Amino acid sequence: MYSDMFNETGKRIYRNLMTIAAILIILIIIPSISIFLGMSFNTSQSIARNKLDRSISAGRIYIDSIMSTTENLAGNSVIVQTLDGTRTGSLTSVLDSARTYSLYINAITVYAADGAYYTSSGVTNPPSLDALAAREDIGDFIADGDAEEYISLRTSGIIKAYDGTPYDERSGIISCCRKVYSGDGVVGYIFADVFPESLFEYFSFTGDKLLSGSVAILSFDGGSFASAGLASTDKYIAAHNGSIVGNFMVISNMRNFYGATVRMVVPLRQMILNSLAVCGAILLAGAAMMIATHFVAAATSRYVTGRLDRLLNKMTLSSERLTGRQP
Repeated sequence: MYSDMFNETGKRIYRNLMTIAAILIILIIIPSISIFLGMSFNTSQSIARNKLDRSISAGRIYIDSIMSTTENLAGNSVIVQTLDGTRTGSLTSVLDSARTYSLYINAITVYAADGAYYTSSGVTNPPSLDALAAREDIGDFIADGDAEEYISLRTSGIIKAYDGTPYDERSGIISCCRKVYSGDGVVGYIFADVFPESLFEYFSFTGDKLLSGSVAILSFDGGSFASAGLASTDKYIAAHNGSIVGNFMVISNMRNFYGATVRMVVPLRQMILNSLAVCGAILLAGAAMMIATHFVAAATSRYVTGRLDRLLNKMTLSSERLTGRQP
């Protein structure tokens, strides 16, 4: 009878210890998972923001280098004299030399104030100066007496073919524009065209596993460019910084990029895998603690019931001695 009672006591001790341990482990695991998931998400956002910020800085250096080339062209005496009418002839060799010097310029068009134009090699059907001036942003640049340079981002009013290859204007173009002066007056304009894909080389995320597959979007008044094919950029442009859109996280950078806002669309897959790995590690730690608790609880139960058994034996022996001494 006593043996059965002690066995039941041992089981209760084991169950109580396991229950207490399970409750404590759950109370530890749930907040831990929440905290680490938050940390993982915030860390991923921070990495994405830092990468985007560095990419923007590199992109600005690239565009500024092209603007430097247009500045040199605006001071070129051959171009100035051609535009002010003191020289006649082609500017193709001068413009081709500038393209050779700055490898990522896809075409250069020089417009005289009267609408005449000169291009680098391989250009087919450039837009007229009037057509460009009809665009509000370029028209404002031309009309502004204080503005000497301008970056035009657009998806229309684009050369029809570059280097003999037809160009889909839906891909957009970046034009580094500069006024050419002779004396005190403007005698022409330089438009150095760059394909957005050339700029997006500075927004490459392939080297970072977390950001692999990310897409950069430049949004501006009148359109947007994307570094990779997206069915639509509108929902990402409308999203708030750090928000989740479908299977992507949208990171926005409010630094002005020549009138555009730059966004980064990051796939959540790797973030989810990282989060699952963190959760798995925490759950494994919890399971390990439960296993350890099982052995501790079992040992404690055996120890207590063993002590009770020994105590019972001593009491039984003492009782038998006392009983045996009675007359």
